[in-house]
Amino acid sequence: YQRRVHGDILSVYFFSNFIVSLQFKIIMSTSTVHQSTMRGSYALDIVFDGDFSVDHCPLLLDCKHPTAKGETGERVWDCGIVLAKWLEVNLNLQGLKILELGCGTGVAGLAAAMLGAHVTLTDQAILKERVEGNIERNHAAITSRGGMAEFAELDWRKISEWTSSEPYDYVLASDCVWHHSFNEPFVKAAARVCSNNAQCRVLLSHKIRYDQLGDPFFAVIAANGFAFEKKSRDSFHPQFSAEDIDVWELTLKS
Repeated sequence: YQRRVHGDILSVYFFSNFIVSLQFKIIMSTSTVHQSTMRGSYALDIVFDGDFSVDHCPLLLDCKHPTAKGETGERVWDCGIVLAKWLEVNLNLQGLKILELGCGTGVAGLAAAMLGAHVTLTDQAILKERVEGNIERNHAAITSRGGMAEFAELDWRKISEWTSSEPYDYVLASDCVWHHSFNEPFVKAAARVCSNNAQCRVLLSHKIRYDQLGDPFFAVIAANGFAFEKKSRDSFHPQFSAEDIDVWELTLKS
């Protein structure tokens, strides 16, 4: 099941495709849908065969076109592209430890690795082969910059089984919460990963498609002990900024 909403293709894929599809149709009929800025889609225009670079180095991806059917994680979305370029212009990631939640094809996490970070890209097992292939495609570029990238399976619904004690400096996430049923699992996963380092920050590239991804989502964030701050529009890459996409920094309160 797919539905087009103001230029976005939302493929519904969660615990039960039918249940979430039904929930989504009900929500779209009763909630305010947020208009997208009148601009082209970065993900529609970029094919990642050398036409997208991070710090002047091409980032190569095997990914499906955004309009293709199937698993949403096999495609690249604008939020990931915006976050990749936001990292490039704002942070020195050399040698830092980073985990990406819901990495999909890995555009943001691989960008961080190309900026010198040691990155663990996580998602469900179905994406393991594609992500590891994309890591290999960019291996030479990543290692030449002093970075590292690896894939680890992480299902937010089973975050209690995550036993890593790695003290990550940053957690990355882009367009992970496109349906309100992800609100609680995502935030609890982020809190668990951050719990090993009091200085850990979550960088979330987020697009509000309908009301329940706005205030209710941030209420869940606050209820789980996070403070949050929206990054200034001036901090965005001048060629990769969209009024309907924000970057937020989340910090666990002590």
